[in-house]
Amino acid sequence: MPRPAALAARLAVAALLATAACGGGGGGGASGPGGVPLDASRPGDALLISALGHYDAANALAAASRAATDPAVAAAKAADAIAEYRLAQADLRRLPVEFPQSIRLDNAAYLDGRCSYEVGTLSADPADFADARDRLDAAEAAFPASPLLDAVAYFEGRARFQLAAIAQASAGASTAAVQAGYAAAWDEFRRSRQASAAGTWADNAAYYLGRADYELGYLAVHPLETGAVAPADGTPEQAAAVASFDRAEAELAAVPAASSYFDNARYYLGRSHFEEPSDSTAAGWQALRTASLDAAVAAFGQVLGIPGSFYRDAAQYWRGRAHQSLAVYAADPAPELGAASADFHAVIAGASSWRDNALYHVLKAYLAWPAPGPYCSALRPGDASPASACAASGALSTLVASDPAFAASTYPALAASALSAAGCACP
Repeated sequence: MPRPAALAARLAVAALLATAACGGGGGGGASGPGGVPLDASRPGDALLISALGHYDAANALAAASRAATDPAVAAAKAADAIAEYRLAQADLRRLPVEFPQSIRLDNAAYLDGRCSYEVGTLSADPADFADARDRLDAAEAAFPASPLLDAVAYFEGRARFQLAAIAQASAGASTAAVQAGYAAAWDEFRRSRQASAAGTWADNAAYYLGRADYELGYLAVHPLETGAVAPADGTPEQAAAVASFDRAEAELAAVPAASSYFDNARYYLGRSHFEEPSDSTAAGWQALRTASLDAAVAAFGQVLGIPGSFYRDAAQYWRGRAHQSLAVYAADPAPELGAASADFHAVIAGASSWRDNALYHVLKAYLAWPAPGPYCSALRPGDASPASACAASGALSTLVASDPAFAASTYPALAASALSAAGCACP
């Protein structure tokens, strides 16, 4: 069972903000005719040079903030970075007023919005992302032929995506409103790719196209409203969700291995295959579901093959979930349950935030094991601890009681229900 939607959304926002900034100078360079180099004697260029100095200093401070292990140091570096971004914006906003004929007006408009976006990644304040969205949208309208259009559209898309993710994590969020935010972000990522299919931001935009479609499909089958349920099989609403997942899978699969977003793309490719609903009213739906789960296993396996991936623990857990689901359709479920258990145990053995999930699902795997199972209190030979449903339940209770990070976990109650339903009484 996945994490509750609100918690999952908050974790997603945290992950996004941790990796949101893309750094690197002005993100596009000179935009005058023929890529005219900056010249301090040219009207307006001195202001842009000054702004770029503040912008680069801000990027360095932001990187130091994210790398800091001391929260006080991180906060101080973030505050200094924000101050430098604001100084850059002061120069950028002077430029069109004092030099309205400058060939750098599009640079200034782009970097002004980009600074607001970068501030948002440090402040986590939706007002900063909204300001970035509005400034970049205005730059897009004012300079439709700019060679920076791909960057302008990409970061407007990122700002819109962040706003949708923040809204998704908010109490009382509307599914339709959040979906509209992701759809608007998708439009900008497409516009960025159309402006430059091989530019600096092309691979990033390709990933976020797929990611936005994944979020649209996920929200369709996991609506935010209390008591709301997934669309029924065979309905137009379910078909629309499937279409979103299918688009996501095509877009995410197209992200090249050389991209810095390759592991992100493969992780969400796996999630899309896993989350895509099956229409039980269609002929051969079991085979289609099995194929989706096999594709999920393969995608998560690719993530696990990437050293140092941020998504490693999550991919290990979700590959286990995919194997566990495949066991439902297998003539002999034992091999898939064994593979699932191995993945769950790998998660349990580490320091992952997915440990409570993994303990609950390894418990369910032990309860589902065919003869000589199920393994209620008897240990499954050869397995690492916990090696039975009761042992997993005990480990889960200990984790929740001893680690404040898991204090609000809902999995102990779910585990108790699963044990009761299976008639498994633990000593």
